[in-house]
Amino acid sequence: MTVSSNQEIVRPLSGVEELFWVLDHSNTLHFSLIGEVQGPIDADTLRKAINSVQRRHPLLTVSIDSSFNRVPHFRRTGSPIPLRIAEGLSWEEEVSRELRTPFDPAIGPLLRVVFMPGAESSIVIVTSHHAIADGMSLIFVLRDLLKAAAGQHLEPLPEPVPIDEIFGYSTRTSSAPGVDFKYSRVCEEAVYVKSTTLTVDETRSLHERARQEGTTIHGVLCGALALAARELNPAFREEDFRIFNPIDLRKAVNLQDQFQFAFIAGQIKFPPHTDASIWDMARAAPSVLAPLKSFEGGGAVINFLHQLADEDIDVERGAEIIQIYFNEQASISNVGILPYESTFGDLKLVAVWGPAVLRGMKGEQTLGAATINGALHLLHTTRVPLPELLERTKQQLTAAFAPVTLQT
Repeated sequence: MTVSSNQEIVRPLSGVEELFWVLDHSNTLHFSLIGEVQGPIDADTLRKAINSVQRRHPLLTVSIDSSFNRVPHFRRTGSPIPLRIAEGLSWEEEVSRELRTPFDPAIGPLLRVVFMPGAESSIVIVTSHHAIADGMSLIFVLRDLLKAAAGQHLEPLPEPVPIDEIFGYSTRTSSAPGVDFKYSRVCEEAVYVKSTTLTVDETRSLHERARQEGTTIHGVLCGALALAARELNPAFREEDFRIFNPIDLRKAVNLQDQFQFAFIAGQIKFPPHTDASIWDMARAAPSVLAPLKSFEGGGAVINFLHQLADEDIDVERGAEIIQIYFNEQASISNVGILPYESTFGDLKLVAVWGPAVLRGMKGEQTLGAATINGALHLLHTTRVPLPELLERTKQQLTAAFAPVTLQT
């Protein structure tokens, strides 16, 4: 990409942003969030709303330029966020298509939207490059889209401070010339996407039982997924079953609803040949993840990621990092209870699924989780299907809160 003027340069990528930019060159790390909307929304209304959202969030106007300097830089682009109108396929098939379609980071913006109009409800699929955002970022983008579509004004936000800088790490510098990171990879492997939902009553019962058992919904999800996977794949019973767990750092660093990369991850590991109950497994998860949600715990992980990025990483080294440090068999990306009301004027957000994401590990199984209007929505994403995994996971969840029958 040709550099035309320094005025177009926004800033260098932080270490963590650069790390995920490089990793994406060997494994498609971009991700999708899906919203089901009831009410009067059409393509023209959504197009105007997308433009408003792009003006609100500065990182929705950038591409990534590696030719300017060895440290890649965000460059401002004047291009609108792409909007594709889709009809005929299921939204799961459209999400599969989105995950198989990589971003070229040198061509911005690094977010795109798919709109699937319907008679009773419509589907909005938002997909983002991982160097600029995380799952919670798309939760806020979906909210802002519906606010704007309902006629509400969106105030522009300031340029977000990189998460590394918030933790005190400076962006690395370089006087070396830029490198042309050609991005020509196309993901031809099929991506399997399937969804399910717990009812409001089921979700409430699960939450109440989890509280009684001294754990969380996320903890129960970890236990349920591990048990279901081991039922379907005997190999998972013969080894540690490891789950990658993204953790949002916004509360730890007092961020609000900025669109930016602001997450870390922790690993939950269940040993082989265990007879632990789902509740034993569920209690183990929060004890591991809770310390990472603090400023000190989050800072330790950011330090580790920053050290990985503190070198001139090439695509081959990025692929190695994925295999060494992000090698869990499964991932649970849980955005929790949506932090806003679901009604926007005449529009109502009735369901949210995702995030749908893959890290590039062979055979990995990803579970996206979101709770809205009192109901837990689950999304299974993989390239190597365990066809009954989502159903078995749901069965584990519903069995977990079933009343205990006393023997007489």
